[in-house]
Amino acid sequence: MDTLAPELLMLVFSLVRPGDLPAVAAVCRHWAEVLLGNSPRTLDLSEGGRTFEVDDRYVHFVARKLDVTWLKLGDCAALSEASVGALLQHARSLRHLELSHATINSLMARQLRTRLDGTRALDTLVIPHCLLWTSMQGWPQAERLRHLDIQRCAFGAPLEDMWDWPSFTALESLAASALTPRVLSHLACLRRLRKLSLVHCDIRVNDETLETFRRIETLELDGCSIYSNFPVRPIWAALADVLRVAQNLQTLKLHSIGPAVISDEYLAKWVEQCPHLESLEVVCSEMGRASNVGPKTFRALADTCGPVLRRLSLFQCDASGMLAAVPSL
Repeated sequence: MDTLAPELLMLVFSLVRPGDLPAVAAVCRHWAEVLLGNSPRTLDLSEGGRTFEVDDRYVHFVARKLDVTWLKLGDCAALSEASVGALLQHARSLRHLELSHATINSLMARQLRTRLDGTRALDTLVIPHCLLWTSMQGWPQAERLRHLDIQRCAFGAPLEDMWDWPSFTALESLAASALTPRVLSHLACLRRLRKLSLVHCDIRVNDETLETFRRIETLELDGCSIYSNFPVRPIWAALADVLRVAQNLQTLKLHSIGPAVISDEYLAKWVEQCPHLESLEVVCSEMGRASNVGPKTFRALADTCGPVLRRLSLFQCDASGMLAAVPSL
């Protein structure tokens, strides 16, 4: 097959299971040159909703030979800690790394801390659905990370004790679950943070946490509890305080906020705090009950952010009141 054009060889190689590519590259020098010279530098091993079966040998091959810049691994349960450590040590050009369903124990955490320093280009770390048993304090890479996703992770210690949040000085976006009010207050020192995606977090509205939202441009809240103790304020008023501070907010996503159904009046008051809003998405249904979106919300949208609003998505919302009030729609 030495006479085949590289394009044809790559077409054949695309039919090979990813875990067998190291064997393909070992057949002859020509095959190795074609495979390594034409392989994309982005690699998604969970593409199409399925996780490819990969072993340690393939991970070593990816790290040492392909020099990928974007890597997404699916279920990491079958990979050894040494293999993940080798990946971090040798993938010098890696910028985006996703690991899911990994158990990060003390040994792997130590390898992450010591070997992330070798991947100088890494700026995005996505580790959803992982089990973190040990502290991740003192990451050498922390000051260079721009995007961090730890949504739906399980932690072996309080989250505020596992991450040195002030060290993430370059962080621009954070997706996290179960953040405590104390952690939210720590985020106020991250001057570049512009996007917050919070799932099932307790947001206690006070001076410290409000400072965290001041520079936020994209805010996504899913199943969060928002409250204020001093003084005691209802959920709609507490969230209004948050939005009032976030004067640069351009994108707002609200999914199942609070224990009650969102009313037309509540949503209108929230919208009134967002003059620069370009995108609004509301998904609210508590135990099958639809949220009510009516003329007050749409009047607030038109008056407050009508000139800049580009996208409006309402899911599981009862808009019958709005339809009755605005028959032209």
